Amino acid sequence: MESAKHWKRSYSWRCLLKALKELDKGLIWRVGNGREVDFCRDNWLGSPLIVDDQNLADENSMGLTVRNFIVDGSWDDDSLFVMLP
Repeated sequence: MESAKHWKRSYSWRCLLKALKELDKGLIWRVGNGREVDFCRDNWLGSPLIVDDQNLADENSMGLTVRNFIVDGSWDDDSLFVMLP
C-alpha cells in the first residue's frame, strides 16, 4: 500500500501568505507633494517606467518631478498632455 503525499500547508505558512497578500495591498507610492518623485524615472505609476514607455529620454524631460505637473493640488492637464502625447 502506497502512502499518499500530503501537500497540506502548515498553519503558520498559510498565515504568512495571507499577511503577504494584505501587505501587497498597501505597497503603493506615497507621492505627497511630488517634489521627491522623479516623473520619468521613478516607478510611481507601476511598470513600465514612463521614460521607457513614452521614450522620453531627452534633456527636457529628465529631472522633472511629479510636482512639476501639479497646480493647486490638482493635475496640470496642459503640462501632462504636452509631456505624454
